[in-house]
Amino acid sequence: MTGDGFTVEADELDTHASSLDGIAQRVQAEGERGGGIDFGIDAFGIVGQAFSTQARQVSSEAADQITGYAQDIRDLGTAVRAAGRAYVESDKGHAEPFRGGEGG
Repeated sequence: MTGDGFTVEADELDTHASSLDGIAQRVQAEGERGGGIDFGIDAFGIVGQAFSTQARQVSSEAADQITGYAQDIRDLGTAVRAAGRAYVESDKGHAEPFRGGEGG
């Protein structure tokens, strides 16, 4: 598609959206993996036992944030894909009056 000085390649947008989907899957997997870290009471030794509760809490919060980032990346992929479709549909709509034939 061409416009006033720019070109939009809808297929490229779809390819990029698919790439974002893959990144989101990998980020999600890492968040899940990080959420499974076990900070048992013995993880920091006798002196560090007080830290294990905080470490579990911070680790869990980080895993939740990473899961949120994965969703944000998925949402971005969805938006990029939708933008490509919108460009195609808009271009078709603008081209239709110029097709000629009956009623045009």
